Amino acid sequence: MIRDRDAWLELWKQLSSRQFRPPPLPEIDFSREMLIVVAMGERNTGGFSIIVDGVYERDKKLEVVVKSTSPGKNCMLSQAFTQPVDIIRVQKSDYPVVFRETNVSNDCGL
Repeated sequence: MIRDRDAWLELWKQLSSRQFRPPPLPEIDFSREMLIVVAMGERNTGGFSIIVDGVYERDKKLEVVVKSTSPGKNCMLSQAFTQPVDIIRVQKSDYPVVFRETNVSNDCGL
């Protein structure tokens, strides 16, 4: 959860550190908005992804539904390090955040 510009700037530096010409920092109005960030960390092949599938206010909590996908058996994968991440902008809330994650494995079959 990113709720201020300093934290956003620090994360943006980390995310764009491997780019030759990093894009400019997207402007966020933190008086009205905040960011939800989900990441899988570094993986040693392609075929992984993570997305925020929904955000709901429920019982005075902000519930973030996350879907993680990993490659299954017989998948042809790029042999490169990846760092799957998803960032979404939502209306500012002081509710505590609860993450609900679903893990899916893609079976590529042969």
